[in-house]
Amino acid sequence: GKKSRILDLILIGNNFDTSFLAKLVEKAEDLTSLKIRYITISPEEEGAYINGGDESLLIWSADK
Repeated sequence: GKKSRILDLILIGNNFDTSFLAKLVEKAEDLTSLKIRYITISPEEEGAYINGGDESLLIWSADK
């Protein structure tokens, strides 16, 4: 993909510990010098954000 100083993440699931997630993102930003933008969505909302034509990369799945 294109080089960028911004990393966008879509986290799909339920019951995220948002405080812990924010701390991890801050730590990762410090280690990588990247700005990390993220949203958390429920599995039901996935279709509104990700479709077959998107340039997305599945990093991990508990279902598979």
